Parts: sequence; C-alpha cells; structure tokens
Amino acid sequence: MGEIIVDSTPDIGSEFTVILPLWLDENDLPQLAGHKIQKPSNNNSNGKELKSEEENEEEQIRYEENQPQKKLPKILIIEDNADMRLFIRNEFEKNYRIIEAHDGIIGIKKAFEEIPDAIICDIMMPGKDGFEVCKILKDDAQTSHIPIVMLTAKSSEQHTIEGFESGADDYVAKPFSTAVLKARIKNLIDSRNLLRKKFISEPFASLSEISPSKTDEKLFQKAYSIVEKNLNNPDFDVNLFASEIGMSRTQLYRKIHAISGQPVKEFIRVIRLKKAAELLLTTDNNITEVAYTVGFNSLSYFTTSFTEYYGMNPTKYLDKYTR
Repeated sequence: MGEIIVDSTPDIGSEFTVILPLWLDENDLPQLAGHKIQKPSNNNSNGKELKSEEENEEEQIRYEENQPQKKLPKILIIEDNADMRLFIRNEFEKNYRIIEAHDGIIGIKKAFEEIPDAIICDIMMPGKDGFEVCKILKDDAQTSHIPIVMLTAKSSEQHTIEGFESGADDYVAKPFSTAVLKARIKNLIDSRNLLRKKFISEPFASLSEISPSKTDEKLFQKAYSIVEKNLNNPDFDVNLFASEIGMSRTQLYRKIHAISGQPVKEFIRVIRLKKAAELLLTTDNNITEVAYTVGFNSLSYFTTSFTEYYGMNPTKYLDKYTR
C-alpha cells in the first residue's frame, strides 16, 4: 500500500519519508475491507449539481472578506517618500490593512488589483503625479467609488482647486496632524458605508442619492438597464451581466459589493423588486403578472422577497400607494 522510512540521528533529530503509490487505472485500485475505492464523482453526495464557477468565485471572495483580519478596511498609500510611507503605515496599521506604492504608476496598478476602501495619495511624485492618479481612478468605473485624500507640501489655493477638480474627496497639507488625517479617512469610509446601507434600506432613493460619484451613478444606470433588459431572459447570469457591463466576473462582484454591499445575485434581485414596485403602481398588471414580468418564476418567492424588502406584501403595498 505504501511505505514510511525513518532516518533518525540521536540528539539531532529524525527525518520521515512517506511514499504513497499512484494508481493510474481504476482497475488497479486495492480492495479495503471488501470495498473497492471509488474515484471522485462529478456530483456531490446529495445528488445536487455542483455550484457554478461564478458561485464558487463569489463564495471565495466573501470567505476572504469575512476573515477577522480581512474585515479591517483596506488603505492604499501612494507616496514616493519611503519615510513618509512608513510613518503613515505605522499610524494606520492598527485599524486598517495597508497596501503601499512608491509611485503613481504602481499606485494605479494596485488600486485596480486590490480595490481598497480608501487611498492616501501624495501629489508631487515622479512619473504620474497625484492629480493624474486621482483623475484616472475617478474616471474608471472599477475604482471611481474609492475615496481619495490628497497630500501635498504646498498649501496654495491653486493646488487645492486642482486636487478637487481631479476628483479628490479631501485634501491635507503637509505637515499634517495624524489625528486629522485619521478622522478624514474614517469619515470618508463611513460615508461610503452609509450609501451602501441606503441602497438596501431606502427602496425609493434615487440613483444620485446612493452613488458615491457621477461615474458610479452612470454605472448604476447601466447596471439597472442591463438587468431590466434581461428580466425575462432565462439565460441571464453573472457571466452575461459582466460581459454587457464590460468587466470580468471578479471585477463586477467587487464593484457591485463596494457600491451596494451586495453580492451580484442579490443586487439583481433588488433591481427586480424595485422594478416590480414601479410596475405595480404604473400598470394594470396584477401581482402574478408583475412577478413573472420581473423574472420571478414563483409567486410565493416573489411575495416573500417583496415583503422582506418593502416591509409589506404586494397587496398591502398597492393599497398604501394607490389610495
């Protein structure tokens, strides 16, 4: 079956070597206790279908984000001065996960790879300066929601104006108080979290009210139109959604989660429910017709989902808003 070899030297230690056989043909598998070893099946023990690739991918991302050390907000520090980067890291690493970049080009790359919760970016850097970094990240749908605090050694009004025009969320002049910088970072992250909660808790909030930026508002509008266009498409899934919005599945998941706090499938369900509420009030369709129109194949599931989201069932919703 196998072999274990021990090489031991007194007062020094022991080395164990384990040799396991490799069977290439299932007919060569040994018999154990009268039973033949079975090769792994493509189905699980419950006879249920294996989860799709995107479901496994989303579960892996959620698992990583829910690890204790992963729950801390993530900050990207883009600063060409090594001493300043170390200083900021030492001040923030107790309550945040820290990523560092020594110039603007690397900073942009890491922002797209890591999707941090906030960015602290110096303005005066070789290659791409802070203004360029900020503009690139704020103009791209993948990173536009990330709050950016700009650092500069100059406190001129012109620099401040340029910083805000490039899309910066806040501006701190060097030398700065670490307490002030920490407070501003915390406030910006908290404000993003409030927008996520508003997306879920306020069904009638406008897109502008729940969008961190104009770029994100456009993304929300595009996402809504894609889902609405595919309400009755049985083949509509994360792959198609990602393709139509112009992102990979992972990019789509991270972006949707960042701006709404929801997995992609839940985000789609919320849009369906928002559309259902609109149709109930603006058309003559009955509840069953509306449920199927927005992509629910089960009236009971639609009613449960609607009640959970709006705090009342569709009938009571109609009574409340059509009187």
